[in-house]
Amino acid sequence: MAFGPILTERLRLRVLTTADLTSVFAILGDQATTGQVSWHQPDLQSAANWLSRRIDQENMHGFSMWAVETRQDGTVIGLCGFFPSDAEEIELGYVATAALWGQGYATEAAGAAVDAALSEGYQVYATIRPSNSRSLRVVHRAGLRPDGETGCPGGRDQDAEIIDERGPLLVYRTHPRDHPPEL
Repeated sequence: MAFGPILTERLRLRVLTTADLTSVFAILGDQATTGQVSWHQPDLQSAANWLSRRIDQENMHGFSMWAVETRQDGTVIGLCGFFPSDAEEIELGYVATAALWGQGYATEAAGAAVDAALSEGYQVYATIRPSNSRSLRVVHRAGLRPDGETGCPGGRDQDAEIIDERGPLLVYRTHPRDHPPEL
């Protein structure tokens, strides 16, 4: 099942292609942009490998991470979408280039992606470092609610595997009651 391009007032979320490598590396290779997420890609080859995995996931699952581009001029300013995890729940991920932080692009993209996933019958979760206050605001505005911490009671067993040298992650999830079905 494919989500298709997702349009918001200012943005278009679309499937990544190999032609996006330069944009992906500009975003994921920038330490300021990726300092709070685990997807930093230190060189062009690692960015190419990351992009290839996302394209494969899109082909396999009908979703993955997508390019976030402005509707005004088509400039890729970030990445947003999902990492597959199980049949009914998928992990939200997003990053906007640091130069544009504070302008609401991540919130707009994440909210649209979550709405699209919910309309397709998925539940969504995100894992965030406690120190990443910007990202915590984005997931809250996108409709996710606190649901424990990795490696702690309340966090899912599989979440314990994602603790790394930087410590635990906060878990946020959508809940069916937060998003009543449209009539």
